Amino acid sequence: MNTSSSRRYKLPGLVKLLLLALVYVLSLGPVIALYSSHRLEGPMPDALAKFYVPAYWVREHHTFGRLMTTHDDWWRSVLKQSPNSSAGLHPMAAHGTRPNIGQ
Repeated sequence: MNTSSSRRYKLPGLVKLLLLALVYVLSLGPVIALYSSHRLEGPMPDALAKFYVPAYWVREHHTFGRLMTTHDDWWRSVLKQSPNSSAGLHPMAAHGTRPNIGQ
């Protein structure tokens, strides 16, 4: 087996970690859109809300926050609120984590 060809496709650990962090942060937009459009019923589950607390912190305190907000708003426009749902708070509001973001 040629070891040089198998090494060609391996990403360094730091690159993998950065890609994982990027996927984590970008996954917040679709989740917010799904709950705020009421395509997923009820408030965001506690475990999911706790999972995204660090992403909310980045959104509120880092220079990437504006870009994240734009990304989240784009997802909300894609998944517009369903007509049979009532307008409500941000999906994280029930958890006291960050009410009314982007509302």
